Amino acid sequence: MLVILTDDDKQQIKASTKDELFGFHFNLGKDIRNSFGLNSGNAALLGKRMADDVYMEIIEKVWARLTLPA
Repeated sequence: MLVILTDDDKQQIKASTKDELFGFHFNLGKDIRNSFGLNSGNAALLGKRMADDVYMEIIEKVWARLTLPA
């Protein structure tokens, strides 16, 4: 996921608090839903979860990777 983000995207995510990540719903969330096939039923990622829950989990993991020490 990190390889498809621009440096600007990474900086915006890194500068956000965890509570602010929902602000990425319309742009990054849409890109994730489309790229990972969440809208078309990617059962491997979705399981029994909703697409919105999965893409927010992905955004949170990207945020954690960018902001938390390794």
